[in-house]
Amino acid sequence: MVSIIIPTYWKRVQLAFQHANIISKYNCFKNNDFEIIIIDTSEKDFINIENINNINYYNLDLKTQNSLCLKRNFGASKSNGKILIFLDDDVLPDINYFNFVMMNLGPNQVICGNIFFPIERVNELPLVRYKESRHRIVEQRYIKNGYLKYNNFVAMCFAINKNNFFHFDVNFNKYGFEDIDYGRQLENRKAKITLCLESKVFHYEETNSLFDYKKKLYSCSRYMFPYYNKKYKDLKIISIIILVLIGILAKLFNKISLKITNYLLHKNIINSVYFFQIIVFAEGYLDYIIFDLLNKNPKKNNEFI
Repeated sequence: MVSIIIPTYWKRVQLAFQHANIISKYNCFKNNDFEIIIIDTSEKDFINIENINNINYYNLDLKTQNSLCLKRNFGASKSNGKILIFLDDDVLPDINYFNFVMMNLGPNQVICGNIFFPIERVNELPLVRYKESRHRIVEQRYIKNGYLKYNNFVAMCFAINKNNFFHFDVNFNKYGFEDIDYGRQLENRKAKITLCLESKVFHYEETNSLFDYKKKLYSCSRYMFPYYNKKYKDLKIISIIILVLIGILAKLFNKISLKITNYLLHKNIINSVYFFQIIVFAEGYLDYIIFDLLNKNPKKNNEFI
């Protein structure tokens, strides 16, 4: 049996059910030898549950920490399949991905999906065009090397044997770094991290504004990166100094950097986003140092993105 695990939240529940409905009709599953587990933490007033075969729906208590890691772990604990496939609620693999996984997944191996954005969004939105280009770089690295490095592990779509699965670190309870951390743990366990080139996994991301992207990057660098660095101690003193200096410049030119990058994007200079990422990341890390590390009573941020 194959267990497909989809964590979701709030209004994206309907998207999760739409994708589950499509997957349930794929003819690669014989004799109903699959289950789809949807894990939610929404208020019930927002939910219109669809009646789809082979779906197990769990709505966890709102007091439960709303993190992807926790919901992925919970879904795995409720699964009955020998193969676990984890999907974010806004991604949809084609049938070839499931066929490939069921035919090729080996012991101590992970098969990640090859992510694409819908072509109409790539053509229409420069930020999506940039993100698409980064996925194609990952694809080319895999073709060249024959494996994915831990920092290219695709948490939004991956398959693993249940007896090789281990829990995500629930301390990653906001956006970012839970995927890199899990990829690093896989690499430490000598797992083969592979990419399925025989299929396309479409990413139907809801928001594609640069401002929303900035909020996610800022949250990642201020709240999740410090924990990741504490766990692995990768960041050297010189790197911290450079980040702080860039962060100070980011503070001085906060609004201007957003406007300039938006302008460059509309001129189709999509690589400007790469430098924008560095600026925002440095700003978030500087705020971590000022407001969290040096503050004896830091305020807790309860926003989950």
